[in-house]
Amino acid sequence: MFRFDKPLRYSFVLLRVVSAFCAFAVLMSAAPRPVFAQEPNVQELPTPSRIGMVSGTASFWRPGAENWSPAQVNTALAAGDALYTAAAATLEVQVGARAYVRMAQNTMLTLLGNEPGLQQFKVTSGIAAFDLRGLPAGRSVEIDTPSAAFNIDSAGYYRLEITDSTTHFVVRRGGEATVTLPDGDSRLIAPSQEAVIEAGGDGNVETYVAPDTDTWDQWNYTRTDDLTEAISNRYVSPEVYGTDDLDHNGNWRVTPDYGPVWVPNGMAPDWAPYSSGSWVWDPVYAWTWVDTAPWGWAPYHYGRWVNISGFWAWAPGPRHHHPIYAPALVAFFNGSGGGLQIGFGGAAVSWVALGWGEPCLPWWGQRSFVGRPWWGGWAGPRVVNNVVIQHNTVINNITNIRYRNINQHNAVIAIPEKEFGHGHIADIRHIEAAHIKDLRPIAGQHPMRPEAVSLAPSAVKSIMPAANVLNRPAVGLHRPPQRWRPLQAERQDNKLQAQQQSSPDKLITVRPQQTGQKTPWARFGQSAGPERNEPRRAPDPPRVETWLPQVPLPQLRQESSTTKPSVPEQARPMPQQQQPSRIIEAPQVQRREQEPARIITVPPPAPVIMQREAPRMPVVASPQAEHSMSPRHEQAPQNAKPEKTTPMPLGEMRQMRREHVERPLESRQQEAPASLPGEPANKLYPRRFQRSEQQR
Repeated sequence: MFRFDKPLRYSFVLLRVVSAFCAFAVLMSAAPRPVFAQEPNVQELPTPSRIGMVSGTASFWRPGAENWSPAQVNTALAAGDALYTAAAATLEVQVGARAYVRMAQNTMLTLLGNEPGLQQFKVTSGIAAFDLRGLPAGRSVEIDTPSAAFNIDSAGYYRLEITDSTTHFVVRRGGEATVTLPDGDSRLIAPSQEAVIEAGGDGNVETYVAPDTDTWDQWNYTRTDDLTEAISNRYVSPEVYGTDDLDHNGNWRVTPDYGPVWVPNGMAPDWAPYSSGSWVWDPVYAWTWVDTAPWGWAPYHYGRWVNISGFWAWAPGPRHHHPIYAPALVAFFNGSGGGLQIGFGGAAVSWVALGWGEPCLPWWGQRSFVGRPWWGGWAGPRVVNNVVIQHNTVINNITNIRYRNINQHNAVIAIPEKEFGHGHIADIRHIEAAHIKDLRPIAGQHPMRPEAVSLAPSAVKSIMPAANVLNRPAVGLHRPPQRWRPLQAERQDNKLQAQQQSSPDKLITVRPQQTGQKTPWARFGQSAGPERNEPRRAPDPPRVETWLPQVPLPQLRQESSTTKPSVPEQARPMPQQQQPSRIIEAPQVQRREQEPARIITVPPPAPVIMQREAPRMPVVASPQAEHSMSPRHEQAPQNAKPEKTTPMPLGEMRQMRREHVERPLESRQQEAPASLPGEPANKLYPRRFQRSEQQR
């Protein structure tokens, strides 16, 4: 009998095991896999820049519009949008989570591109400050001017000033930039330098030391400090724009159902979200909501709205590591051909704010993305018809979604179709409860088509820049991306429109010279000028006592004198009454320069033959000659005795500090009525001042 030897037998067994494993793998591959429906396969779009502040007369124009219109806060900017500030006007554009562009008077700025790796601007006149506290890795900022193109790859403070004859570019706070001239020659600009390009010169760039900061620079520093230190960043991702506006216009509360929520101040009883603003056509995001409230950015592009005990509150949901912008988070109903009649004499368009965890049916983006339930940027639970669903559940039935907020009083807003996208909404109607059951959500493309008036938040005409500023060409490094013209029925015979359309695209692109070497530094300027003054030193650090709440001096003297002071009496500062302010300010420490320094003009020495003297600096009056410029150098009279101050008893001081901690900050928020839902959210650490006292 034929017998298998052991090695051959083991080979057959191994072959059977391998065959069984392959068969199991084939069966698993043929089995249906779970499909995750949290976000469709769509390319993520960059967050648009935002107009954050307008002071004075400023104008806005979008390609395709017939006229310039007033610039409005919370307008989302797209490629090709132009801004202009008139005399005594200031405008701010937030271009990143910690990046701002501010325009002084008589300044024109155009956003040429907003790509994930490049933000491109064009400035043809005026003064603009680029305060870039944070610049993500791999992103650069390009500023195109009539004389040169500036490229920024690092955080810093950059000031640009353009006149008819010169271009000044100042770099501060550790920033660096590269300047490229029209001939392709590139140079580096170091920190604390000012680059000057003269129109009638040799075409080169010269650098000088950065001048002293003026009131414009100091205001930019202070405002950016305030915006980046918002208390609302505790509840909202720092990547969300406009969080500082929430601190000054509402109250944060903590609720058991939704967690932290934000309640706006001063709203009328019949007010509802998405009722005071306008629908603007965006070339990227289609219909976009622009609210007129100063806080109307974050609550209308992120999170959800809930109604708690009659109060409308914005619920951002759990903090998301990467929030995603949406043009609006609403559900549209009916529309053109829907047959909704609400007493307007024609068809109407209606919408309602999305509730907690409800999906959005996008009307923008790719065809495969439009109309599908979407929870982009939402980290909370996903709710459909009051039922929490799993993230791996596919939702295809979009005809039976019933939104919770439609049952709230005045929550569903309706306007005539002829007024949709035609500036600020004036004639608002609220759908009655009897007609709520007839509402059907719009899934897919929005039926309303844009017109020329739909490209701006307002239909009112505004001032426009002069022709020489509007048509002034600029030098750039990149050709702006091709923009989609939403309006094909534009009138070609409109000279104003043709002139405006050609201005943002009037760019002379240059290629930097490839020499195979590192870009050299810009040369030092040779023009003779005054030497910069010595930089000011930082003030002395404040004492611990100045951090603690103080009471008026008469009250201190009336307290018990038996308590022994914890620090020497001479070291205890005189208490001062603090004035309330809009922001939390740093401790007030007196600087050395309380009064202007006296300059003593010294005549120049007589020239000496065969000897060259360096120019003398202005002589500042010595502190020993007269009274010192700093209070800490002032000498008291010899016979005068230091004034003694009696401290407050320790128990009463602790009680006063405890009341100070528990009271809401008046400088940040208004007093919240006791009837607001939930509990106050912005509470300080109760033992904060006790720890400071123990350290003393």
